[in-house]
Amino acid sequence: MLSHRWSQVKGLLWNYLIYAIPFAVFHLIHFGKLPFANRYYTSFIFLYSFAWLISATIARKIVYTDNKSSLGEIKSLTLSFIIMIGIYSAFNLFGADAYHSRSVFILSAASGFAIEMIFAIRSAGLRSYFRGFKDLSFTRFVMELCVFVVIIGTQYLFYPPSISGLPRIDYILIIFFVWMLSGFMSGLYYNLRAVNVIYLLIWQILKNGIYFFLLSSFVVFYLTPDILPQFRFLHTIIIYSISALIVDIVIYLNLKPMQSDEVDSTTTKAPELADDPLDNIMKVNQDKYYFPNTERINYTFESKLRNIFLRNYPAVFSFIESSLELQSIDADLAIAIRTNDIYNIEVMPDEYISFFCNLQDLNNIRYLNKYFIEVNNKLKDGGIFIGALEPAHLRFRHFKQSYPFYLGRILYFIEFIWTRVFPKLPITKSIYFAITKGKNRAISLAESLGRLYYCGFEVIAIKEIDQKVFFIAHKVSHPREDKNPSYGPLFKMRRIGKDGKIILVYKLRTMHPYSEYLQKFVYEHNKLEEGGKFHQDFRITSWGRFFRKIWVDELPMILNWLKGDLKLVGVRPISQHYLSLYGEEVRERRKNYKPGLVPPFYVDLPTTLEEIIQSEVNYMNAYDVSPIKTDIKYFFKSFYNILIKSARSK
Repeated sequence: MLSHRWSQVKGLLWNYLIYAIPFAVFHLIHFGKLPFANRYYTSFIFLYSFAWLISATIARKIVYTDNKSSLGEIKSLTLSFIIMIGIYSAFNLFGADAYHSRSVFILSAASGFAIEMIFAIRSAGLRSYFRGFKDLSFTRFVMELCVFVVIIGTQYLFYPPSISGLPRIDYILIIFFVWMLSGFMSGLYYNLRAVNVIYLLIWQILKNGIYFFLLSSFVVFYLTPDILPQFRFLHTIIIYSISALIVDIVIYLNLKPMQSDEVDSTTTKAPELADDPLDNIMKVNQDKYYFPNTERINYTFESKLRNIFLRNYPAVFSFIESSLELQSIDADLAIAIRTNDIYNIEVMPDEYISFFCNLQDLNNIRYLNKYFIEVNNKLKDGGIFIGALEPAHLRFRHFKQSYPFYLGRILYFIEFIWTRVFPKLPITKSIYFAITKGKNRAISLAESLGRLYYCGFEVIAIKEIDQKVFFIAHKVSHPREDKNPSYGPLFKMRRIGKDGKIILVYKLRTMHPYSEYLQKFVYEHNKLEEGGKFHQDFRITSWGRFFRKIWVDELPMILNWLKGDLKLVGVRPISQHYLSLYGEEVRERRKNYKPGLVPPFYVDLPTTLEEIIQSEVNYMNAYDVSPIKTDIKYFFKSFYNILIKSARSK
């Protein structure tokens, strides 16, 4: 141990002498005196020695003393030299001393560096040094060069040197070569695909910014101390580094494969929504759920669930016990865990367990659909799935209750943008999942239930307990094969057109994602309210309700009017499921009429389904007698009710 430390001390002293001896020689030549001749010259050697010590420490040169043949030592020496001249130059930019000499400093530091490099390259070999840059990418270099030219060039072209802090064009070229050198040293020009972790990419760019600043400080100090305003120059380097960081992260994340199960969405494409996807599997259970195809088990899961798994969650156990017949569940086929690692589920046998409970919030599970699908694969038909989440509306309530009125809403808005908006936008979702790994994601109750139904489950019961919502679902089918759940702002819905032809009607999204898979669930639980809409439809977003009131959500239907699928006035374009609520005679008669943008609803303002049907029958009767007159009459009467009586869609 002592010998090793003594070896390091000797190496440190030897390295210092390599730099100190040239300094003494050049100082004597320039000033005619040695550095310790008086106290004025002492500050010069002190600053010179301080810069050397800091650079040697940061670059960890002494660590490589016992292995001078390594390529790491060559890089360490180069890094140390850059840091040394940068620190010394940056210090002198803010307060130069009359007894400090730029030429003495640079000649001394360069001589010490040259001596070190001669020994190091002789041991390691020059070829081995260049082999360290095998991952260099010309494409990455061009990309970084564009950022450099835009940021540095813009500041130079649009502002005079006194404002932008940039020197004459010849010194711009010098700074350009400094930028190239700092890029090589920091790994800035490596292929982005060779960077495995985003934090390594961020560190590359930060190192480049540091090296660039240090080397540029040296250029400014040595060549143009009177032309370059120091602080504005620093700001330019910071702006460049931040810009490069943003550009590189965006490109890097979009080169990587999608690391979440969020659906890709665009603002121009409108995916088609399936019409009534749950018709064949939905049913409502009013009594306790009894696990199918089993006899009563002697050794039940009830005591194990109450006294072990849910010992600290009595309210959750009461909820489960009130909804399930626990006597029908075999403890050997039941699992209760708390994990967000899908691997813990993947290792289970397929279609083996009958009860699966995971108390980890869905908000912390990154691949949510994959997680649901894996649970579906492990459960037997009719198997029970119990989970929990913190829905977005409870988060909002928490912010309102925990903070003053305006502060709570401001904080929630910031949290909403980060945890709910960013994960759903094409570019920002890559950044979000790279940073958070999908933890603490905001998710609405409608989206959670919609994903469950999409993945082959049916919800038996849900209940709010301690700021969370717990759900009990059972497996009713395999996951759906539909790979395009609606996610973007536009979508298409299948509607019945003239002659029973299926048309795709465009609409603006006003519901939470995956809400289309809950249509019959909402109908059976909420029924219809006045106007033929679902009562208290929790699938509609708060801004969606506002859009519906001012008809914004129906504006894309103009595309259907231009295509000829709809006419200006006519019966409402409705789904096959909604049409099935009509009588058979009316269903057949409706096929003879083209649906319209403005339905008879806004003329008669009906309040029940029966009144809606009768309103359309009255329109069809009048249309048979006088088509043009009827459409004109209904058009102006509708807009009178909309503008004067404020008739709106809910």
